[in-house]
Amino acid sequence: MDIRHKALRIGEPYLTAVQVGDMMNISTTMAQRAMNILAEKDILVRRRNAGTFVGMGLEGVDGVLVRTVHVLLPEDRDSTLVRTEPLLEGIRSVIHGAGVNFNFIPSGEEIRYVRELLDTKDAPRKTLGVVAIRGTREVYHYLARSGIPTVVFGTLWPGEPPLASINTDEHETGRLLTHYLIERSHRRMALLTGATGWPGDNEFFDGVSEALTKANLPHNAMITRMVPHDPAVFSAATRHLLELADRPTGIIVRGRKFADLVSDTAKQLGISSPDNLEIVFQDHATQEVEESPYPHVQPQISFADIAVQIGRMLNAISLHQSLEAQKVVVPVRLCSPARK
Repeated sequence: MDIRHKALRIGEPYLTAVQVGDMMNISTTMAQRAMNILAEKDILVRRRNAGTFVGMGLEGVDGVLVRTVHVLLPEDRDSTLVRTEPLLEGIRSVIHGAGVNFNFIPSGEEIRYVRELLDTKDAPRKTLGVVAIRGTREVYHYLARSGIPTVVFGTLWPGEPPLASINTDEHETGRLLTHYLIERSHRRMALLTGATGWPGDNEFFDGVSEALTKANLPHNAMITRMVPHDPAVFSAATRHLLELADRPTGIIVRGRKFADLVSDTAKQLGISSPDNLEIVFQDHATQEVEESPYPHVQPQISFADIAVQIGRMLNAISLHQSLEAQKVVVPVRLCSPARK
């Protein structure tokens, strides 16, 4: 078939009826009929005023197509890590007609839950796909053994299975945030981050360390606090830092809502931001916060574009096609608010 010969992927444009007729040396009418039959089988998708595209019905020796995508998230996830609607739309824009289910995994029951979810008889296993967000090592090993097409949204620990992954550049994020504060003449800084460590945290800390080293600052110029994502605990930890005799004048946090918590706590202590305290944060999933009063680092592309890339990776794996990169690192940028 011409589609396979050209190695076209699902969703990519195909020829017009006139072009098919010329290629096969048949009339345009006959080509039109043949393409309509393929459209009925979902091998082609014909859109008025848009053209003809490769459809979901193309299944053959090169692999199978994903029909159902399970997005696995920890039950206690930070809501800023992923935006469900753009992720759903991004996957469906590549894997047309696929059902996308969001599954929140109970803490402590990860393996049992995932096994029961994926060992279902409702759909053949070969038609399943998985997007795993901050899963456990046991879950990743299980997914690798299962053979189910999987893309990890996040960073893998060294020694974990070679699953495909995509994540923002954590190292550059840490470096940019720290460098910004140093450039603003801060010499006493603090980093407030989650109490549960993730592999991307190590890369983030390396970026912070690089910026401090290049500025010839000692490592204790940056106070690090591992804090649960409970607002009351986070605010208490912030208050403790700001009440120190040699308090930090710049604070890094890992999300917009935590930046607001720091700002509110500072106001209660009579410390104004940004005049007496500068707050910077990491925007995990491009929440359209360009108007934020705080400087922040975010991906250079929108979360919708990241979602499309996840869909493409998942689709390529299901078709046994080679990925351009097993580990995709999304570039980041620093966004500074306009100062009056």
